[in-house]
Amino acid sequence: MKTAYARGDRVGDQAVLGSPTTGVRPPIALWAVPRSVSTAFERVMRARGDLTVFSEPFSAPYYFGEERVSDRSGEPSTNASAHEWARVVQELLAAAEEGTVFVKDMAYHVSPRLDRELVGHFQNTFILRHPSHTLRSLKRRLPDFTPAEAGFEHQYRLMNLALEASDDELIVIEGEDLRRSPGAVVEDYCRRVGLPFLPDSLSWQAGLLPDWRRWEDWHGDVAASTGIRPPRGDREPGPPEGVDSEVYASCVDCYEKMIELARVGV
Repeated sequence: MKTAYARGDRVGDQAVLGSPTTGVRPPIALWAVPRSVSTAFERVMRARGDLTVFSEPFSAPYYFGEERVSDRSGEPSTNASAHEWARVVQELLAAAEEGTVFVKDMAYHVSPRLDRELVGHFQNTFILRHPSHTLRSLKRRLPDFTPAEAGFEHQYRLMNLALEASDDELIVIEGEDLRRSPGAVVEDYCRRVGLPFLPDSLSWQAGLLPDWRRWEDWHGDVAASTGIRPPRGDREPGPPEGVDSEVYASCVDCYEKMIELARVGV
């Protein structure tokens, strides 16, 4: 399936967040679910050398802030006040005043503050991947993942909010397409978001980047890579072993609805 379709929280009060400065390009956001090849795509954006890249900045308030949603990581960080939703947004908008910003994050990380105001701060783009792929990998990495951490419900909700908040085209790439044809998918994505395509960004030196250390265990494959790796072979869609069938069905439903939104260009 060739998928590089086009159509384009309140994290506190508007007075707290502020509005994107007129004439300043908003941060480009790639909203993902876990295990969707999003980190490999992020690595491509970093290899360009002309972007300021943020990797999952909203994971900090979700897991480590004073108002954290999940206690999976234990007590709040000793620097929890620095992990506030509004501060993350302010940091991204401030960086955008200095140059072009690319942000990769999980849609569920912003779920507690997800509304049109939040999505209105970004040029919203999406990477999709079928749940039969993502949940299989997620189950191995995080056996007790929650339905929220599967990610699809909030990604679908965010996509709908992005469509409501802007008349910009909906820009969607598909993770398996990216693995099969990285050059074509990245080139098309760059054209749609208004960036020059830089073929040299498709390869890089292996290594763990400093801002990946918080989630080091999750980034090992990409850290060891020098480019986007092709699929190992097609798998038949179906619920991965050990994944609740209702959770899987719900994720597939959201995935298919997002694919349809991308196809019709609503």
